[in-house]
Amino acid sequence: MFRISFPAKSKHSQAVPTQIEVDSTPLPLLALVCAVMVAGLLLLLALTADFTAAKAKSDRRFWHNMTDTTKDDLAFVMSKVLSGDAATADVVILGTSSLREALASDSELNTQLKQQNSSRISAVNLATAAQSPIESLLITDAISPQGGQLVLMFISLSSLKQALPFHSIEHGGFMHPPENLLDKYPRSGLFPQYWHWPGNRFLYRVRAARQKIYRHLNFRFKYWIQDKVYGQSSPTYSPHLYAGQLPINAALRQIQIENFGIALRQNLASNLTFTANTLGVLADYLSRRKCRFVIAAPPELSGEMRKLFPDEFHVFNEMIRTLRKTHPFELLDLNNKIAWDAGDFRDFTHVTQTGRAKWSQALVTWLAQQSPRAAR
Repeated sequence: MFRISFPAKSKHSQAVPTQIEVDSTPLPLLALVCAVMVAGLLLLLALTADFTAAKAKSDRRFWHNMTDTTKDDLAFVMSKVLSGDAATADVVILGTSSLREALASDSELNTQLKQQNSSRISAVNLATAAQSPIESLLITDAISPQGGQLVLMFISLSSLKQALPFHSIEHGGFMHPPENLLDKYPRSGLFPQYWHWPGNRFLYRVRAARQKIYRHLNFRFKYWIQDKVYGQSSPTYSPHLYAGQLPINAALRQIQIENFGIALRQNLASNLTFTANTLGVLADYLSRRKCRFVIAAPPELSGEMRKLFPDEFHVFNEMIRTLRKTHPFELLDLNNKIAWDAGDFRDFTHVTQTGRAKWSQALVTWLAQQSPRAAR
């Protein structure tokens, strides 16, 4: 801090130079740390910002979606991976929100497994909203599965309707850059060619670091202050966004199906090659690590997918059949073992609480029938 003083003058006094004092008292350590963190965050923002209006808007929307800890699937899932919980589980479950809503919490699921005399089998659910196959591969690769693990991946036509299957990874949503995938599979056709550009490789690494810093600031630091100052505990993650909700009405359901069909027809062709290549790479990777890979169908009422979208379902089904000829994986469909009712589904793709109970029980029963060594 600078302090400038001007001495008073009189006609008998001699000129005295202006005095400048410097207050060298250091800033409080906490203020200094906060200033450095804010400066670093602003620098990351500048380095990773998109420079077109449309991309900048998309980037801001992605950040806005990450501000709610109760819905932050990506951080919740990757915390299980980076903490090592997924690596020690016997069963790793991957899929979209249709599966996230359909399974009981990890603790409830493992309690049910113990009740089925399968106490040696533990499961971890890593499903996220609109999880694309490349995201499933990123999660699996980050786990580094061990021999004997069972990787259960639920996939359906919904995986082929994604308009932005690479969006979360590119924006650092998983806090884990795709660098390892780029190095392992440079010519596999898993991702767009622009991923290989050196500038983008750097960008994805920085964005992953940015999201990690952002979450620590927005979640841990903010909620630490709320807890210490106001005594408010941080909100817990909520995997079941539709808990307690009744099925939507027929008109809304029909609109949802129509929108699903529009997105599917628009994006199926562009996603098909990426999806096929990714499933093949994932199957071979797990086989080399001596893991068991099962591709499963998610909850579905009366085979609606094949009835509503017969042509698209045929293309999807043929892709899976073709892959099975050259890559090692199994298929599983639990829907024919469940007495589904219309009330078990909130909408076209998500179950209600009664549907969750049925689906979780069916999966637990199937897992209990597997050899413990097949799962670990």
